[in-house]
Amino acid sequence: MTQPQGRIITFYSYKGGTGRSMVLANVAWILASNGQRVLTVDWDLEAPGLHRYFYPFLTDKDLAFSNGVINFVQDYKLKAMTPPQPKEKVADDWYVSQANILRYASALKWDFPSGGRLDFVPAGRQDPSYSDLVNSFDWQEFYERLGGGKFLDAAKQHMRGNYDYVLIDSRTGVSDTSGICTLQLPDDLVICYTLNNQSIRGASTVAAMAAAARREGLRVLPVAMRVEPNEQDKLESRRQFANECFSPFPGAAHLRELGLDADSYRARIQVPYIPYYAYEEVLATFGITVPPTSGTLLESVERITACFFGAGFKAVPVPEGLRQRVLADFKGESAEPLVERAEQTMEQFSAEDREIAKRIFTRLVRLSGRDEQGEDKPVPFNILNLSMSVFFTATKERTKVSPAPSKLQDADPSTRHVVDKLVEAEVLSLRHDELRFAKDAIVRSWQRLREGLDDDREFLLWRQALSKIAADWRGARDRALLRRGSELETDINWLRRRKADLLPMEIAYIEASQRSMRRKRETLIAGAAILLALILAVGFGLTERRWKPDQVQRFPATGSGVVSIAPVFNQVLLTSGDSRFKIWNTKSAAFRPYPAGFQASLRGEFLFTTDSDAHRGTVVQTLTQNQYDIALRSNETASFDQTGRFLLIYGSQSGGAPREYIRIWNLASNQQAGELTLPRPASNIILPTPPASLLSDSSPRTAAV
Repeated sequence: MTQPQGRIITFYSYKGGTGRSMVLANVAWILASNGQRVLTVDWDLEAPGLHRYFYPFLTDKDLAFSNGVINFVQDYKLKAMTPPQPKEKVADDWYVSQANILRYASALKWDFPSGGRLDFVPAGRQDPSYSDLVNSFDWQEFYERLGGGKFLDAAKQHMRGNYDYVLIDSRTGVSDTSGICTLQLPDDLVICYTLNNQSIRGASTVAAMAAAARREGLRVLPVAMRVEPNEQDKLESRRQFANECFSPFPGAAHLRELGLDADSYRARIQVPYIPYYAYEEVLATFGITVPPTSGTLLESVERITACFFGAGFKAVPVPEGLRQRVLADFKGESAEPLVERAEQTMEQFSAEDREIAKRIFTRLVRLSGRDEQGEDKPVPFNILNLSMSVFFTATKERTKVSPAPSKLQDADPSTRHVVDKLVEAEVLSLRHDELRFAKDAIVRSWQRLREGLDDDREFLLWRQALSKIAADWRGARDRALLRRGSELETDINWLRRRKADLLPMEIAYIEASQRSMRRKRETLIAGAAILLALILAVGFGLTERRWKPDQVQRFPATGSGVVSIAPVFNQVLLTSGDSRFKIWNTKSAAFRPYPAGFQASLRGEFLFTTDSDAHRGTVVQTLTQNQYDIALRSNETASFDQTGRFLLIYGSQSGGAPREYIRIWNLASNQQAGELTLPRPASNIILPTPPASLLSDSSPRTAAV
């Protein structure tokens, strides 16, 4: 016999309905998913139910042909009561060969990683004779006359020699079979109790009896079950009572093994009541996606598994499509015949028609969001949306079209053909203008559909949110619902890439959002132009107030023409005559000629003119008379900024990637300070222009020199 290696753990509850089998099944699944060899045994002979948690993975799902524990002990009983043949020598350990309970075990159909496996021994074959066999079995005779104790010890060693962990689901109450599970077999006894007086008192009494009988050979691990957050006063009262009754457990030595103190153990080791799991026997790995969030069943079972068996044991995520299919089996919603019909129909379609069918299918599912714990759900789709669509555009012409529902007559022939075929195959149903899957479970069970949804989930989630707000906008025509900013950029990007997958309503919504944003930009630009004009006007007035005409009379001046007073800085005058401009510097009392066609900065500190033939511009600092040349590119124009200390050079680039840009020239340092790409063409930017008084002789504020 293989040397014992494994550990046997019994899950016991004094009363039924605690969730004992549920926790055992989930712990077993997590252990096997982490590469452990696990055997589960349903020893609750009077009310077997552990197999329900393994239903999708059993070959004999209803145990109509599977022998189990009761057959195991009954077969031994018959062998023990059969007299030996004449001259037959019976060895003292003859019972060892009968103690191989693995003859009654079946492996779950699941590909566990790293060599993990999960085997299951049921209570027995669930046929009409089962209850008679259980009720008539004499356990006292089994122990006292037939040597049942030695037989079960041999079975215990055999299980430990072949598995890392053996999890036994014990009968409730105090009985012969529960005594076997709580006293004789286990290394660990997990006591599951609910927070009511009867359960606490009964479970703690059994725990004390088992610990006294086994002394230090048994580790007792109490677990509070079905803990509800409501009625906080009562909850705290029952917790305190349970802590008193279970105060010896776990013992100090066992707490050290677990790495916890008593308070930490009681706070961590408990299972919440989750209504979701009250209606079907579903493993938490499939009932909710992992990683688990705080307060879920899976999170609590992970804590228990890590605490009792090792910190490295965590639930292993299952791909969403596979999870949905298994969940459908748990719920008794298997859609295998429907999936088979759907696959056959899709195989008959051309590649083009399969794409059309895929687009239809994705409209019939509401995807759960990234932050949602729910699952993808089937939803109806109104076929009126098909009949007015660029949605599902087809290039293939058909000469024969199957009869179509009247509401589809305006749809393109390819769409009508695909819908007709899917309805004819009973993959889809059409009723009252609504198209839907013939059976909701196909959303979980059809691998082709699940993979398509998972592969395209980013786009489908975006489209799902867009469709809802577009429908709201279509009903209310409220401009506040239109998109803007980064959301609109995302919409436009998807529109360019996936227009064929969008409804006209969705396309119209995006385009309306674009038009709204365009109008807002134009309004902002016009407002900025008006503001700039106001700033220039204010600057003009301030410059006039700073001007002191008597300064002109202190210096001799000769020439002809007119003097422009504003907006030039008060130490410099501009004169015009003979088709040329001159700069009169009041400090140096000298003129400087300057060609016509210049711009003046707001305070007149700089002048600027361009020579298009030479592709250059010239800047003159009016006070110092310094002159600087600036190289210009083709198709560039320039203007002073509002401070008058920077030159803004606007241009466009047609080679390579076309773009509009602006160069910023620092006049103080006479070098380029930066270059920016404009969001709109430069032709739409309103450039500041010098006041007309600087560009003509018709200024109303002039004086003869």
